[in-house]
Amino acid sequence: MKNNIFTYFWLFCVFLFVLIGCTNPVDTESSLLEKSKIYNQKGLHARQSGEMNEAVTLFQKAAEIENPNAQYNLGTMYQFGHGVPQNYGEAAKWFKKAAANGLPGAQYSLGYLYYYGKGVFRENIKAIEWFRKAADQNNADAQFKLAQMLQYDIGVHKDLVQAKKWYKRAADLGHEEAKGIYLLMK
Repeated sequence: MKNNIFTYFWLFCVFLFVLIGCTNPVDTESSLLEKSKIYNQKGLHARQSGEMNEAVTLFQKAAEIENPNAQYNLGTMYQFGHGVPQNYGEAAKWFKKAAANGLPGAQYSLGYLYYYGKGVFRENIKAIEWFRKAADQNNADAQFKLAQMLQYDIGVHKDLVQAKKWYKRAADLGHEEAKGIYLLMK
């Protein structure tokens, strides 16, 4: 009888431990998201303060938790060699992750790497694809680059009407070079 009571008591304790110890997956996901935002913000502050190695460490932590802004920021650190040796392949890896999550800056940066063949094979079709995605989200640099590709028959058929449209959109967002070219095309 004592053995049965002890067994039931033990099973009850295990049940309570499991019940209390389990966390709600939504809460876990939510707390990871918050952690990633904090890491990214601290990374931005470290970068602003010139602490590039610390910024990379913080961006890396947030990027691994799937924070698109941190993935983009980490990509820029690799692209420009801030806090890490310059590595376009690593930059492309992080830009791809952030771009897939719809971040226009990452989409533009990935298009840039494809356009110039840095860290990836030079592929104008992919460059246009990423520039267009960023341009559609009002990234003026992407709009400008897309307009150039349309104007000069790079990876797409020459289309001066579309080129002019994209120059105007970039100009309207304050892109200085686009303003000048748009005025010349009028």
